[in-house]
Amino acid sequence: MAEFFRLTVFFGGAFTLVLTLGALARPGRNLANHCVALMALSSAVLYFYLYLMLEGVVLSPPFANHLYVPFVYVLWQAMYVMFMATLQEDYVLRFNRLLFLPSLLLLAGIPGLHYIDPGLFAAYPLEFFRSDFTGLAEILLIAGFGINGIYYFIILIRCLPVFRPDSLRR
Repeated sequence: MAEFFRLTVFFGGAFTLVLTLGALARPGRNLANHCVALMALSSAVLYFYLYLMLEGVVLSPPFANHLYVPFVYVLWQAMYVMFMATLQEDYVLRFNRLLFLPSLLLLAGIPGLHYIDPGLFAAYPLEFFRSDFTGLAEILLIAGFGINGIYYFIILIRCLPVFRPDSLRR
């Protein structure tokens, strides 16, 4: 059963990687398609990291085991931009590019912080579940999923007027 689960996770990563390519190859390139590709790529990275963890693969240097964390942040950022681009046809990504700043800072910051203090990312990600230790990577991961929830709730609130009976009739 465990082998089936590991293979399913690997298949999920491969499938979302194919979805990434499909979103990029889709005719009529627009901002929403690029955001779908970005979300699929981020999901593929998360699936592949989960697969590596399930297989017991430990990457070196130790910070490389935590490079999946920025991709959690990309999910809410790309989802919000895709929602706005779908909602408004003339939506242009200008000032909102700053939405992607946390992901980029984390992607550059995790290796940088590792070289400043190697102990920050020394723990293997699955050790979080086996011990009482909560490291910086776990805090960033939990915060990323919390922010995901907040943005999905904002999107839900903004979608509610669309599903009113009078709006559906029109």
